[in-house]
Amino acid sequence: MRLSKESQQSPENLSNADKLEQEKIQELESILPDMPRFEGFFNSQSKGKHPFEEDQFQFTGQLDADEVKAQQDFDEELQKRELEGRLIGETLTPRQFGLLYKAKMDQGSQVKFMKDNEHKQFIENRDSVRIMEEQKEAARRRMVLSG
Repeated sequence: MRLSKESQQSPENLSNADKLEQEKIQELESILPDMPRFEGFFNSQSKGKHPFEEDQFQFTGQLDADEVKAQQDFDEELQKRELEGRLIGETLTPRQFGLLYKAKMDQGSQVKFMKDNEHKQFIENRDSVRIMEEQKEAARRRMVLSG
């Protein structure tokens, strides 16, 4: 994002709006790191490094354990509020209800849940096979009728 020659005129020839725009562009250019170019890319590849592993792309701030814990608590509270809103709006799925109230299944319930899912999949597979057989039979009948 370099300035064009037209916008790099001398400061006395620019209006106030152009000066402000040029200052903002220069400020943005100073904030943003330079993107790697092909030469830098190939140099970093020859050194066995990724181009974005340079110091200018590294996060310099330190994350405090308390800040991380506070952010996680905030995220959990936000998710809980969203789920409670869905509960009130009657759009909450059973899985989300389990997440909201931290429902845990015992071993027997888990086995029953797995068997139920496997049975549903078995029924769906059986139905799809029936449909394919019916399509095959319909195609065979069309061929017989058409001669």
